[in-house]
Amino acid sequence: MGLNDSSPGAMRNGRGLSDQWAESVVVRPRTTERHITVHKRLVLGFALSILTLIIVTAVAVLLSVRFEECGAERDGAGEASSRGAGGSAKFNGSKGERTGERGEEEAAQPWRSSRLPGSVRPRHYDLRLVVHMDNFTFSGEVSIELECINATKFIVLHTDRLEVGGAYVTCQSKAPLRPGGGAMRVHRHFLFPANQMLVVALHRELKPLRLYRLNVSFDAAIEDELLGFFRSSYTLHRERRYLAVTQFSPIHARKAFPCFDEPVYKATFSLTLRHDPQYTSLSNMPVESSSLADDDGWVTNRFARTPRMSTYYLAWAVCNFTYGETQTDTGVTVSLTHTHTHTHTHTHTHTHTQTQTHTHTHTHTHTHTHTHTHTHTHTHTHTTQTQTHTHTHTHTHTHTHTHTHTHTHTHTHTHIHTHTHTHRHTDTHTHTHTHTQQDMLHHCKTHYIIKQRYILRGQRH
Repeated sequence: MGLNDSSPGAMRNGRGLSDQWAESVVVRPRTTERHITVHKRLVLGFALSILTLIIVTAVAVLLSVRFEECGAERDGAGEASSRGAGGSAKFNGSKGERTGERGEEEAAQPWRSSRLPGSVRPRHYDLRLVVHMDNFTFSGEVSIELECINATKFIVLHTDRLEVGGAYVTCQSKAPLRPGGGAMRVHRHFLFPANQMLVVALHRELKPLRLYRLNVSFDAAIEDELLGFFRSSYTLHRERRYLAVTQFSPIHARKAFPCFDEPVYKATFSLTLRHDPQYTSLSNMPVESSSLADDDGWVTNRFARTPRMSTYYLAWAVCNFTYGETQTDTGVTVSLTHTHTHTHTHTHTHTHTQTQTHTHTHTHTHTHTHTHTHTHTHTHTHTTQTQTHTHTHTHTHTHTHTHTHTHTHTHTHTHIHTHTHTHRHTDTHTHTHTHTQQDMLHHCKTHYIIKQRYILRGQRH
């Protein structure tokens, strides 16, 4: 058949070809959607594979870390058992490891060491104390000039039995190599009683070759145990008197003020003592200036700057007995203040008492008497005999009423006039010499020893 064949079979075949062509055209989009779906499934599977790989890796890392910890514990147990068996080499190795761990811990927490870390060292102490002899307490503030040796965030120093009120740090503006200034932010400060230390933690590090200033306020009691800043007593003219002195050797300066209480940390000291005027204060150095407060009349003595020395050489006393001066073998004059106080009190009391008593008594008596007499006479005559019978009855009633009123008025007037006159004369004589730096250091040591001798002598007398 040709193309122009119009038979029904040919028409059917023609529609069949058209239908096949149409079906082929429709199938192509379905094939594209199927491919897209396959691609999406592949991408999703790939993403799930990556996520699974990440999870497996994390689990593997955690398991490996745990395995290493367990292995370290087993190794430690094995080393302990080998030490128990007598393995000296392993013992020395484990000891070295423990020492290394302890060193790392002390580096991170330097206050856990029994010695000061050495990151900073003091250059000068400015110590101000207020001594209350009535209740045996004292309060004070110390300002320490520090030099930073190694960079650190911690300032560690000694303190014992002191109640620390506050601490703040400033950077000195006149540092030798790196000038700078301003307040340093303190993170916190705390006590570590196990090593008798005060720790000041900062937010940022102290820089080497710079100067800083640490200020600490504190309060404490004047103890009676003959260490640190303690109290003692003696009897004079049947009167008990008290004094407060120091004993800092070897490591008891920390009981009186926060300090670097190791002999290697040498510095200079400026001391100021404030106390009741009936007492006298002395220290290693002579009094540089003295003032009397207007509000309470207390005395403030500021002593001269000491040479560079350790903390246990510093000494002071607050007392009210006399002492003198001496001269060392090398010709250094040790000056001690001699104070003589004479107090004369004259009290005149005049008492005048006047008593006036007035008594008024009023007595009223009322007597009422009632008498009733009844006489009955009966006469009976019988021829020659007469009989008379008389009966008399008397009744007396007396009533007496007495009223007494007494009024007493007493007036007492007492006038007491007391006149007290107190005269106090204080004579203070201070003798001071100027020495060289070497002689001044010897002067401080000798002055400390002589002071202790005079204190003991005052206690004996």
